[in-house]
Amino acid sequence: MKFGEIFSKAWKIIKKFKVLWVLGFLAGCGAVYGSGGGNTGFQFSGRDFGNGNHLFNGPMPGWMGKWGHWNFFDNEQVWIWIIIAIIVLFVIATVLGLLTLVFRTIGRGGLAWGAWDADEGKKKITFKELWKCGVQHFWKVLLFTGLIWLIGLGLTLLLIVPVILFSVVTLLCGLIFIIPALIVLSWAVTALWQLGVVAIIGDEMEVMDAFRHSWDLLFKNFWRITLFSLIVSVGTLIVGLVLALPFLLTVLPLLIGLATGADVLTVWIILTAFLFLVYLVVVIILGAGVQAYLGTIWTLLYRRLTGRMGKELCSVEEVEPAAPAEVIPEVPEAPEPREVLPGETRQVADAAEPLPDPDKPA
Repeated sequence: MKFGEIFSKAWKIIKKFKVLWVLGFLAGCGAVYGSGGGNTGFQFSGRDFGNGNHLFNGPMPGWMGKWGHWNFFDNEQVWIWIIIAIIVLFVIATVLGLLTLVFRTIGRGGLAWGAWDADEGKKKITFKELWKCGVQHFWKVLLFTGLIWLIGLGLTLLLIVPVILFSVVTLLCGLIFIIPALIVLSWAVTALWQLGVVAIIGDEMEVMDAFRHSWDLLFKNFWRITLFSLIVSVGTLIVGLVLALPFLLTVLPLLIGLATGADVLTVWIILTAFLFLVYLVVVIILGAGVQAYLGTIWTLLYRRLTGRMGKELCSVEEVEPAAPAEVIPEVPEAPEPREVLPGETRQVADAAEPLPDPDKPA
C-alpha cells in the first residue's frame, strides 16, 4: 500500500470538491487542536482584601470591600439569581453540546460518503445528497461512536490503576514504555472508529458488523495502520502549531499599547479584537479543510485495505453527449426523360424490343 497515493489523492479530492469543506466544518464542531493556559503573575492573599485596602492606590470602593468580607453573598436574593444563572448556563451548554454532537455525526457520515463517491470517479457532489446521507445513517454512526466511546472508557478504567502502580514501582521510569504504548492504543481506538464509520457509510453495514469488520482490518493490518496513524498525528500536530502561532500577532497591538503606556488604550484593544476576529475566521476555514482532509484519507485507507483502488479524478466536468439527430433517408431523384431516337431499343420487363420506325408501315 502506498500512503503517498492516499495523501495526494485526498488533497486532490478536497481541492476539487469544496463542498467537503462544509462537511469538514460540521464534522469538526467542538474539535480543538490544543489548549493552553495563562497566568497574570499577580498573587492575591487574604490581607489584600481583609480591611478593604489593596496594593495600588489606597482604599477600595465600598462595594469591592463587601466582596472581601463576603457580605455580598449574605443576601438570599443574590443566591437565587446565582442558582438561576447556573441553571440557564447548564441548559445552554447542554443544548449546544447536543447540537454539536448532531452536526458532528451528520458531518462525519456525509464526509465519508462524499470521499467515497469522489474516489469512485463521480463528477459532481452536492451538499444536499451528502446531508441526506448523513441524516440517513445518523443513528448507526451515533451508536457506533457511543460503542467506541464506551470501549475507550473501559480501557481507561481498566488500565489506570496498573499504569499508576507500575509507574510508582519503577520510580516513573516505566513511563518511557507506558506512554508510547498508550499512544498506540489510542491510535488503535481511533482507527476502529474511523474505519467503522466508513464501513457503515460505504458498505451499508450495521453497527456490530462494522465493528467486527473494522476490528478485522485493524488486526490484519496493525503495523500499517499504526504507521499511518503516526504520520497523521505528526501532520495534525504540525498544522495545529502553525494555526496557533498567528494568535500571537493578534495580541501584539495590545502588548504594544501596554508596553508603551499609550494614553488611548481603547484603540489598541479594538485593533486587537479586529485581528482576532480575522484570525478566528481563517482558523475556522482552515480547520474545516483539515477535517475534510482527515475524513477523506481515512475513507481512502479503508477502500485500499478492502481492495478498492478508485479512479482518476478528471479536472474538467464531463459533458453529456447530445442526442443524435434524426437521420432522414435520401430519396433518389427520378431520371429526367430524354428523346428516344429511331433505331434505339427500350427495356421492357428486362427484354429488349426494337422501337417502331416511323418510316415503315406497321
